[in-house]
Amino acid sequence: LVAAGGGSFTVEVKYGKEKLEVSVESRAVTVAWLMETLEEKTGVLRKHQKLICKGKVLEAKRAIAEQAGLKAATEGSASTSARKVTVMLMSSAGGGGAGAQSQQTA
Repeated sequence: LVAAGGGSFTVEVKYGKEKLEVSVESRAVTVAWLMETLEEKTGVLRKHQKLICKGKVLEAKRAIAEQAGLKAATEGSASTSARKVTVMLMSSAGGGGAGAQSQQTA
């Protein structure tokens, strides 16, 4: 995916005590893509994920950058330190990932 006026940025995902960093190549990349990536990294199924940024639940079909309020880089702008978005991953019961096995009873 390539978007006009876009650029790469990093999404820092807080999941319990873990912090994961995901590189995103374009401002057009959707939350659904991030959820797929996080499913691979954490084992939490997409249908059990809730991603929160700035107090709002992110919508899967919309772009990460748009929902996080990430401004497009302007020409001549050398500021790349502001190209980071922090997101919190919440998982519902039975979503997999760490601790999913402990939910089974004998």
